[in-house]
Amino acid sequence: VATYIDMENASFARWAEKGSPKREPVHTYDQFRAQVASDEWPNWGEHFGPTELRLAALDLLQQTDPRKQRQYLRIFYKHPFPLDYDYLFQLTNSIVAPNALNVLSTIEDDRIRQFALGLVENRSPGRGQAVQLLTRNFRDGDHEMVKEWCENETDPEELIAAAHAACFSM
Repeated sequence: VATYIDMENASFARWAEKGSPKREPVHTYDQFRAQVASDEWPNWGEHFGPTELRLAALDLLQQTDPRKQRQYLRIFYKHPFPLDYDYLFQLTNSIVAPNALNVLSTIEDDRIRQFALGLVENRSPGRGQAVQLLTRNFRDGDHEMVKEWCENETDPEELIAAAHAACFSM
């Protein structure tokens, strides 16, 4: 895990050196929708309230293009998803699964805990992110269970995802 953290820190340092492209902040939901429609990656305003977040969730339900789905899902990395989570569970079987799992990881709900446990038990793709899903759905004894998962994991990609989740989901 220490090696992984060092690699991540080096990656962040390189990114900070180069800087990120400057985008105009989005101040209204209509501006956000216009940028999504034009295939831009909007600079989402974190100050949007419940009304805009609900509109964004409803718009997400209408999206079929994975690029647009990702743009809408990113909104809910820092804001609670205001609708039922069933749609997010459906998206975990699609190309945007990592994004849907990121959103689910921000929610405290026993269905998400059971889903995380099922990912590992069934050796499903994306099971490395189960650790991230447990962050808000943690129970006594989970650290031992996660330690055992990691010790028994044979897929390096899933192990890296679990290490990433353990280090950066807190």
